[in-house]
Amino acid sequence: MDSIEKILFKIEDAFYLNALKMSKPVIENDLGALLYFATKYTYSKEEKYKVIARELLDNFIDVFSSYEFQTGILEGFDGTGYVLAYIKKCGIIDTEELLDDIESLLLQSLRLNINDLNFDLLYGSIGKVQYLLDSGRFNVFAELINSLIEKLYNCREEIDGRIFWYELESRNINLGLAHGLPGIFVFLTRLKALEFKNEYIDILLNGIFNSFLFFENTIPSISSFGAGFPLSKELTCHSRLAWCYGDLGIAYAILYYGKISGNKLVLEKYYNMLSLILQRSISESGLVHFSDYSFFDTGFCHGLSGIYYILYKLNEMENNESLQYKIEYWQTELLRNIEIQLSIEGDILFPKERQNSQEIYTIDKETMLNGVWGVGLVLLTARYKIADWSNFFLLY
Repeated sequence: MDSIEKILFKIEDAFYLNALKMSKPVIENDLGALLYFATKYTYSKEEKYKVIARELLDNFIDVFSSYEFQTGILEGFDGTGYVLAYIKKCGIIDTEELLDDIESLLLQSLRLNINDLNFDLLYGSIGKVQYLLDSGRFNVFAELINSLIEKLYNCREEIDGRIFWYELESRNINLGLAHGLPGIFVFLTRLKALEFKNEYIDILLNGIFNSFLFFENTIPSISSFGAGFPLSKELTCHSRLAWCYGDLGIAYAILYYGKISGNKLVLEKYYNMLSLILQRSISESGLVHFSDYSFFDTGFCHGLSGIYYILYKLNEMENNESLQYKIEYWQTELLRNIEIQLSIEGDILFPKERQNSQEIYTIDKETMLNGVWGVGLVLLTARYKIADWSNFFLLY
């Protein structure tokens, strides 16, 4: 099995030149490459990675004004503010001039999402506000952050002390870090950690935690939570191990809140969840198996790299010997499977049961959520034992 270093070099050699074209200058695609190389420069201190990051940045600047951006931190222009602020921290740039050009547009976009009740991480206000929190100037934008908190409070659903929000145009409650209740919970906990003052923060946090207690599976034989509530009339709905939804994201949210609040009952709920998480191996993970190619999904969103990284972050907050053992297990599986994936030339088709007659689905290799840039960032953490690049994924 290849070493971490060798796999990182394979990723760089295979995908760097295409990213340099900046045909898709968003975090999900070519700005994901910029995040990767800026992070590798910071961790390795090798000057050549700063040079590569500067090349990517220069090409991004060339195409920025002519590219038709969508909205959202992942696939929109809103993510460019976060990237520029991040690479400034990494020492790739030393000026905020570029940030000044887009900040007013980002703030305008955030206000629209707040008014539209869009509390999504990847495509709504929870993602866009990360730029303000990471900027170190969140008190400057206190009025805007307060308006988001107040909107959350005013449009909440509350039953018997449980607070939650339905998905837009749905009566389903999303239990995913990417699009649902755990994402809002982590955002509010982050504000508490930053000592941001608002009378509704603790009310909302307590109410959301009560909702988690209610939404938990009655008989959690595989997972403590489903992907949403209610998914069906069944009492128990299981979810796969993933960053985007289910047990891992909720466990992270609960542990983070428990550490910040010092609430022992909250921490006890985390320990109960962790014991179930640790029992699952790759065969019980729910990961997509690409049987025609003999490897499991390696992506960050709902693949091996996301599992490894969240477990790493959990252990970073609360060191646990059994968890450390499991982290090593998932690292081995990640390395084994990404080595197979990188050896395959051409398109990689999803399994037949995930296809339909209208479209052929393939892995988009050069992406952040499901492709090599997310895997690469996770492997940088595995290599250098530093995990400070993931704030935009709500993993602090």
